[in-house]
Amino acid sequence: LVIGISMNDNCYKNKILNLDHNFLSYPSKIIDGYFTLQGIEKADLIIAQTEYQQTLLKKNFNKESIIIPNGLPVPKPTFKKEEPPLISWIANIKPLKKPELFINLAEKCRDLNVKFVLVGRSSRNSYQKMLIQKTKKLSNIEYLGEISFERTNELLSKSILLVNTSVTEGFSNTYLQAWMRETPVITINCDPDNIIKNNKIGFHSGSFKKMVDDVKYLIENKVELKNMGKKAREYAIKYHDIEKIGNEYLYVFERLIKK
Repeated sequence: LVIGISMNDNCYKNKILNLDHNFLSYPSKIIDGYFTLQGIEKADLIIAQTEYQQTLLKKNFNKESIIIPNGLPVPKPTFKKEEPPLISWIANIKPLKKPELFINLAEKCRDLNVKFVLVGRSSRNSYQKMLIQKTKKLSNIEYLGEISFERTNELLSKSILLVNTSVTEGFSNTYLQAWMRETPVITINCDPDNIIKNNKIGFHSGSFKKMVDDVKYLIENKVELKNMGKKAREYAIKYHDIEKIGNEYLYVFERLIKK
């Protein structure tokens, strides 16, 4: 049995069960949480995405794990960025992801010649309707709803920035999609193992106000923005090429089988 950790919350027993939130509203999730806990306890191998997750698993479960980063196919260059500049937000539409902050960002930048695009499937109709109403009040933002993986890649190829406003993540694959297409990431909270900060492939803003400042700074400093994009692609190819990551999985699976 091999367990792959997909988000940081799955490294905490209380967050897996989330009893206070789930017991009355989503009783089936209590069952899901129970089996997740059992899986982690009984797994022959646990695969973490980051050093942070590895540390949490040891602290909260006393379980060893190995790190295999996420991987994606490397797209061929070149990537033509759109004019006027395009800034994207891509995730499932739910409160944990805080898409309303991206809409607020568009409002703060309405005096700039920049277009904002919000992408994602909604799981709550009332929440989605509220967001759509907010976007309709602004001329510089468009909500596309859910789009295919291929169209997501096309959008990121044309975007100058990907914005992340989530409260928590694991290691978002949209980061890799963006970086491989020379698109830096600006995040408020989610910088796995400080990769964005340490490699200078975007900004870990830490607050909404600072995120607004960081976005405006990069819009005005096109040379730095372009250099960040090139560094992002170099980093993603070096550490997240699916060919390399696939071989790592094959290696650990073969070792397990031979035990």
